[in-house]
Amino acid sequence: MGLYFDTIYSIQNGAFMQLHSGQFELRDPYGTSYEENDTNYQYTWDGKQILKAEYDQKLNQEVGSGKAAYEAMITKSEVITKIANW
Repeated sequence: MGLYFDTIYSIQNGAFMQLHSGQFELRDPYGTSYEENDTNYQYTWDGKQILKAEYDQKLNQEVGSGKAAYEAMITKSEVITKIANW
């Protein structure tokens, strides 16, 4: 409840390769920050701190427009079966 991850993988030569890693963190989970223009979240993409708009753009560039599909967590064997039957 406060730290969220977006990790982008590709399958290359039969192995999972991490392409990008993003995260955003709730800096003040109790809502006590009163700074003007404070987003209350800190965004990081591939280890670099960025703004929310840039984070959203980078994430959409990788997984938007049908490039990826989200499902509930599944096992490794279920992933292999889905790929084999695609």
